[in-house]
Formats: sequence, C-alpha cells, structure tokens
Amino acid sequence: MIKDVLMIKSNSPEYMERAQRIVDIYNENSNCPFDEELDLIEPENTMIVYVEGDSGGVLLDFMSKHNVYRVMFAGFELENRRKGYLQNCLIRSRANNVDIALVEINGGDEAPLWRSLGFDRMGSVGFSSVLTNKELDFVHYSNSVSYPTIH
Repeated sequence: MIKDVLMIKSNSPEYMERAQRIVDIYNENSNCPFDEELDLIEPENTMIVYVEGDSGGVLLDFMSKHNVYRVMFAGFELENRRKGYLQNCLIRSRANNVDIALVEINGGDEAPLWRSLGFDRMGSVGFSSVLTNKELDFVHYSNSVSYPTIH
C-alpha cells in the first residue's frame, strides 16, 4: 500500500536536508564516474515530491522560461524501490498542475525506467542529455541520438 505523497517548496524547514539526501541516494546508486552535487542556483524555483516514510524523493526545477518542470534528481531508499514511489510522485505532481516535461540524465541513469514512465523522447539541452514526455521547442532532437546503454 502506497503511503501519502507530499510536496514541499524550498521555504520548508526540512527542504535542504531532504534535497541533499536525494542527491546522496542518487550518487550512492549511480554508475556515473563522478558524484553530483546539490547546487540550487534558484532554490525558489525548486520543489520536492516525496513519499511519506522515505528520506528520498524527486527534486524538481521549474524552468520558468519554458514553463515546465525538470527532474533534477530522483532517489529512494533501497528498501522502497520497485514499489511505485516514483510513479506515484509523478502522478501527484500532475494532479497538482506541476508539468514535469523532462528528465536530465547521465550515462549511469535508469533510462529504461524513465521511458516506461512516458519520458520516451531523447534529446539534448546544451551539453545535457534529456528524456522528454512531449516535444519541446528548446530541446534538440536528432534521429541519430540513441538511448545510452544503461542497465
């Protein structure tokens, strides 16, 4: 049974601790050759969606120029994986009119998981690889771009 899915903004007292934990979980489980760091340039444009009882969640960044949200990091405790937490966080976000349109991915990320959740268009924004769930005019899509070979 899924627990409550909650959303918090950067002005919440627990926000920074939870955001850092999400990045830590991501780094602990990533096959990426380097650790990511929590670097919130505009924390007021970010939010976290999480499942009660898990110290992780989904860290979102609002791209105000494009009026969409981007998944910066997602991470859940090992014992809570494969329980639908990520999917339920996305559902809760949509129900609250939070338009999550893209996921920034690294070579060690779970691209097949994101594709199964509807983020099935591979593209790039600057030097970053992204998966999107719809065509976005600021994303460069190329027929020659393939999905990274990720476990």
